[in-house]
Amino acid sequence: MWAYFGWGADYPDPDDWLPSLFGTGAGNNHTLYSNPAFDALAATALKEQDNTKRLADWTKLKRWLWMTPRLSTFSTANVSIWSKQQLKA
Repeated sequence: MWAYFGWGADYPDPDDWLPSLFGTGAGNNHTLYSNPAFDALAATALKEQDNTKRLADWTKLKRWLWMTPRLSTFSTANVSIWSKQQLKA
């Protein structure tokens, strides 16, 4: 995965990028997304040894993020993604 803000996945697996981009307090979480339930399921997926269950958890997390309302603006000079919580602040 390549992004204008300078981040790319090391390998093509959800555990390489979902927690890094959307985990609470993660260094590459430029959207400031924070959801304790998301963090808990991501932690479970990171520990899961059964690949089928692990990928099912990552699929749930990706769908979760897909359904999370956001307002995004994009240009090659600036990336801004706002959640409803940030807009209320």
